Amino acid sequence: MDSTRDPDPIEAREWLDPLDGLLEVEGPDRARLLIEQMIEEAREKGAPVPCSANTACLNSRSTQSICRDFCGVLKCEFF
Repeated sequence: MDSTRDPDPIEAREWLDPLDGLLEVEGPDRARLLIEQMIEEAREKGAPVPCSANTACLNSRSTQSICRDFCGVLKCEFF
């Protein structure tokens, strides 16, 4: 089945309308929290939910700092 074509766009709209209201009333942080909870629940119940490689983690060290600490040990590459 082509995932870009929804076989039931009316049902999809019935799910998306409350999301629009949630975003408007509670904001994006609340919407994200509820979506994450729904995804976790779906995974626990065996739904084939794709995994995201994105995380909230942020590298707090600069590339220059890391290279300075490992000078001569690692070859640092800048992109």
